[in-house]
Amino acid sequence: MAGHVVMADVARLAGVSSQTVSRVLSGKATVSPGTRQKVERAIEALNYRPNFAASALASGSSAMVGVLMLGKLSFGRADSYLQLVQLQSDLGSFVTALSVDPTDSTALRRAVDFFVAAKARAIVVMGQSVRAVRELSTYIQIPWVAVVNGELPEGRFAAVQLEQREATTALLGHLRSVSGGPIVHISPGVEDIDAHLRRETYVEFCTAHGVDPLVIRVPDWSADSGEVGACSLSGVSFGAVFAANDYLALGVARGLRKRGLEPGRDYALAGFDDTQLAQLSSPALTTVRQNYDVLAHAISSQIERVVQGEEAPTVVLENSLVVRESSAGSAK
Repeated sequence: MAGHVVMADVARLAGVSSQTVSRVLSGKATVSPGTRQKVERAIEALNYRPNFAASALASGSSAMVGVLMLGKLSFGRADSYLQLVQLQSDLGSFVTALSVDPTDSTALRRAVDFFVAAKARAIVVMGQSVRAVRELSTYIQIPWVAVVNGELPEGRFAAVQLEQREATTALLGHLRSVSGGPIVHISPGVEDIDAHLRRETYVEFCTAHGVDPLVIRVPDWSADSGEVGACSLSGVSFGAVFAANDYLALGVARGLRKRGLEPGRDYALAGFDDTQLAQLSSPALTTVRQNYDVLAHAISSQIERVVQGEEAPTVVLENSLVVRESSAGSAK
């Protein structure tokens, strides 16, 4: 067909109204299978491509969900983001993401303004900065979901969180039961809320059991930083090492192995996240499993609730302790 194809052309060929074509494209309204098939055939025959910008202007919103990433996403959150993209696609929506420095107020507001101007139907704020959520809670005026752990401010938004304190306490209890000495904590020197919660829980655990906590701060979450932490253990008496994530733990193992110390034999070692490397390392790493598949589904469900104007209480997902050979196989 010559010229630019519009929705009316599709409707004419299919023998239906333009409104029916719109319903088929949105995927949100009930259309009989026969009618849907006629519209889809007309779309294919005419090679019709919907004008999403025009639709957004007409309806006041688009099929887009904006994801505001607070800095670089962790391994697990990045995996959840990819799954969220697919889940929203299955619902007839699509995801656009922006990454900003969570300490940059101007960048945070500019990103929100971009999503609002693009007529996003909802915004997902994803990362590890409670401060950023606190700031955005008074700025975002469209439906949104915060995917950040910790104590969040009150506001007109939904939240999804991965529980941290109980899982960390269970891990520390296991290490205490299998180790013959103090537990050392390797913690990244960053402002991420997950690092803070795990570090704070460790200190509280030690205090409750009458032992002095020993926190070794390292630059970041990487295995290289874990090896730096291992160097700091020279001359320190310890029975177990709790690293704030799996990468740090594997770096610790690499560093201590250079001194002839083997996890699961000379000391108990544990990480957090249950990455693939935790399962494949030798010895396999004791850790805490965070269910990022469930996280993605919970985020998607919260998006639909807030878009529909429904109440959306905070969803808190539990984590589970995974005991492997790096902590002597099992608790005594």
